[in-house]
Amino acid sequence: FSPASMQRHLSSLRKFFKYLKSEGKMTMDPFLQSTIHANEHKDLWRLNDFKNNLFVENAAHLTIKNYIIDVKQFVAWAKEVTGIEDDLLINRLDKEFVEEYKQRLVKDEAFSPATVNRKLSSLRKYLTWAQNEGLLTQNLTSIENINKTKQKLYIPSADSLDQIQLGTE
Repeated sequence: FSPASMQRHLSSLRKFFKYLKSEGKMTMDPFLQSTIHANEHKDLWRLNDFKNNLFVENAAHLTIKNYIIDVKQFVAWAKEVTGIEDDLLINRLDKEFVEEYKQRLVKDEAFSPATVNRKLSSLRKYLTWAQNEGLLTQNLTSIENINKTKQKLYIPSADSLDQIQLGTE
């Protein structure tokens, strides 16, 4: 199996054991036990759970990939700007902070309005999920897309074309 296939299979098994435990068919979730005792990288933002949720909602593979990348970019930016570690940072998120991130995306000339809106959509989806999971203490999902401003297309009139060709303008 490819690494992506293995992750998908493990995700399915985690969801299945979670279901069995919630239905009282099992007393122990083997995946939960292994994560409790593991002192590896902690996923305080619960991106794996978010990814699994997107998978359960039948989101397309590319959509899931983009959402995770976009949220990771937000987290990296948040750490860089604040200098605060994961365990404290998630509790300090507020609307002003998320709006500051939006403004940073808008000012970055490398991003088109469509890309900025996709990143904001990813973040909104994550923040909604995180709030529903009790990960966030306040509602931060009101972040709005930016308006896609189109530049006016200049179409010269026939008169101005004649002037340009004659070199009079």
